[in-house]
Amino acid sequence: MKKKLLAGLAVGMMMTGVAAQATIITEIEPNNGSLTAQNVDGFFSLDSDANIESSTTIPHVSIQATGDGSYDWFNFTVSGSGSHSVLLDIDNGMNDIDTTMWLYNSTLGQITSNDDHGPLDNGSIHTFDSWIATSLLAGNYYVRIAQFWDNPVPVGADYTLNISVADHSTTAPVPEPATMLLMGTGIAGLIGARRKKKA
Repeated sequence: MKKKLLAGLAVGMMMTGVAAQATIITEIEPNNGSLTAQNVDGFFSLDSDANIESSTTIPHVSIQATGDGSYDWFNFTVSGSGSHSVLLDIDNGMNDIDTTMWLYNSTLGQITSNDDHGPLDNGSIHTFDSWIATSLLAGNYYVRIAQFWDNPVPVGADYTLNISVADHSTTAPVPEPATMLLMGTGIAGLIGARRKKKA
């Protein structure tokens, strides 16, 4: 009876898993212009993140960026029919940088820009963190980050850019190490229980 209980517990632990933390990707240089903009389409998820509005219902990606004395450019796609809500949000910028953010269409026509958000949102420590909320049709879009007003991001200045796009495709979650350890322990327990039963 004890063995069956342990085996059942091991299986239950394997199936439960541990809640994943939001995935944060690292900025890849060079992304200093539209031609070298870092594409982030393959990294959208529904991971829970307290710093992102509606993180479990609206696909999002977070990019940890560090300045190298140039502008930072990122690229994403909106697909499907109709209009899609898009939220661009800088977090933790004011530690090192007062950001300004621009949004461009595929032909580099400026759609909008923002210097300061206004009220603090989760993840921001100052109202100087940029924030853009808009609706976009299907297409390819660019985000450019600068230091206020239009200066290159200083060397070493870091910030997190969150991009949320309604209905964006998401990537399959990759199990985090704790989940893999839990699953491995459960499997080892099942194997051990089975070997004892045969003996």
